[in-house]
Amino acid sequence: MLARRGCLAYANEMVKLLPTGEIKIYASRESEEPLPDGSYLIPTFKNKWEFIWRTLRTLPNFLWQIRWDFQQGYQIFYFPVFHHWNPVILLLAKWLGAKTILTIHDAVFHPGEWQWGQGWFQNRAMRRANRLIVLSEFVKKQLPVSLQGKTTVIPHPVLLPQTTVPRRVFKLPLRLLFLGRMARYKGVDLLLEAVKDFSAEKIQHLTLAGLPMQETVLPETAFPIQKIERWLNESEITPLLQEHDVLILPYREASQSGVVALGIPAAIPMVVTKVGGLPEQLAEKEAVWVEPTVHSIRAGIVQLLENPNLYENLHQQLLQKQVKAGTNLIRERFEACIGEL
Repeated sequence: MLARRGCLAYANEMVKLLPTGEIKIYASRESEEPLPDGSYLIPTFKNKWEFIWRTLRTLPNFLWQIRWDFQQGYQIFYFPVFHHWNPVILLLAKWLGAKTILTIHDAVFHPGEWQWGQGWFQNRAMRRANRLIVLSEFVKKQLPVSLQGKTTVIPHPVLLPQTTVPRRVFKLPLRLLFLGRMARYKGVDLLLEAVKDFSAEKIQHLTLAGLPMQETVLPETAFPIQKIERWLNESEITPLLQEHDVLILPYREASQSGVVALGIPAAIPMVVTKVGGLPEQLAEKEAVWVEPTVHSIRAGIVQLLENPNLYENLHQQLLQKQVKAGTNLIRERFEACIGEL
C-alpha cells in the first residue's frame, strides 16, 4: 500500500480482514493518512522528479527486499491501491512464482484524473496479477472480457467506527455537505446551481470540503457557502459528518464511492445520483436517489426539506444497515479470492 493518499482508508480496512497469518505491510514514508501499526515505511515520491529519482535509487533495493521476503515464506502479494511501482513488483512476483492479488478501484479513469500515465501502469499491472478485486459489478463489466474471469467483486467496506454515529433529528434550516475532490465529474457545479435559490430559512449553510481539481465559482446565495479546499484526513472528516445534516453526492459518474462508505456509519441522510456502482452500495430506501441534473438534485433536496419523516427514516435505515453482515461478506469473498490462487 505505497500510495500517499487516496484509498488508503480502504486499504487499512481490507488489511484488517486478511485471513489470520503472518502479514508484512509496506507503506509509503510520505503517507498523509494513518497506516496500520508495524508498517514498514518505504521512501516513495511526491512528484515526477522524485518519481525518477526514487525509481532509480529506492525501487531496486525494495525489490531485493521483496525477493528476500519471498524466500522467508511470504507467498502471496496483495496490492490494495494503485501505485506506479505495482507493475514492476508484479513482474518480480511472477518471476519468483509468488501469487498476486490486485485491487482495481476504477477500470476507466474519470475525466481529469489521467495523470502520469496511470492507465498505462494500471493496464500492465492488471494483466500481470493472478487475481483482481473490484468494488462493484459496474467496474467488473468495464474490464476487458479477458480479465473478467479472474476478477472478484468485493464491496467497499465502511470507513468509520460505528461509535461515531450521532442521533440525528430533523430541524430547519438544514446544513448541507459535499465531501470529496471538487471535479466536474463529481457534479459540484450541478449542486451549486441546484441550491442557489433556496432561502436561509431552508438551508443554514453548504460546505464543500475536498481537494480542488478545478476552479469552483460560487453563486450568490441567501446562505453562506464554505469551501475547505485541501485533502482531508479521517480526524477532520468525522466532525464534518457530525456537524452537517445532509450529505450530497451529485456525481455525473462513479465506479463506487468512499464517501458513501463514510456516510453509512455516520448515518447521515444522503442525496445520491443513481450512476455507476452507487446503487450497489445503498438500497433504494437508504438514500434519496436522483439523476445527475440540476432539476433532479434540487427536487431531492426539497424532498428532505419538506418531509421530516423521510429524513428520520433514512437516518434509521442507515443505523440498521447490516454493517456486520457486510463485513462478513467481504471477508468470505476475500478468502475465496485467496483460495482461487
